[in-house]
Amino acid sequence: MNAHRNILIGAGILLSQSIVLRAVTINVPADAPTLGHAMNIAEHGDEIVLANGTYTGSDNEFIHFNGLAVTIRSASGDPSTCVIGMEDENEVIFRFSNYETRLSRLEDLTIHGRVEIGRFSRSGDPTIVGCVFQGDYASIDIDDGSRPLISDCLFIDNQQGSTIWIEEGSSPHILHCRFL
Repeated sequence: MNAHRNILIGAGILLSQSIVLRAVTINVPADAPTLGHAMNIAEHGDEIVLANGTYTGSDNEFIHFNGLAVTIRSASGDPSTCVIGMEDENEVIFRFSNYETRLSRLEDLTIHGRVEIGRFSRSGDPTIVGCVFQGDYASIDIDDGSRPLISDCLFIDNQQGSTIWIEEGSSPHILHCRFL
């Protein structure tokens, strides 16, 4: 009986060690040339760190999280030094629509474009912290029962419409944000 128990315990230890997540940091552009490329190689728990600069073009827009628990943040922690998208273009920059949790994060970025949360009857509950949404089309669209946490963000210079659009059934948590 003890031998059988020891085999089961040993098998359990091996199994538990084989599924341990090994989160990595992907530096853009040092490890991946674009934000899109970084997301394509990212796995659950990874962190994508953007060097100071402006990220535009098709491989830096329409970034789907696809359910991954990934953090995308600026290297400096200063959103003014890390800009994504072109001001006054109505482009989707990020999409959370595959049941993302609070572990899917955007931190300390300036975003010139839209962030879509919840689409196609699939909600997303990401965390967006310390970001600046700047320009006429910079907004967050929340749909499909999504419950994102949006904290310490600045919404500035949007003359074209809503900075946060909330569809019926969604319940975002918006804390300490400023709208100028």
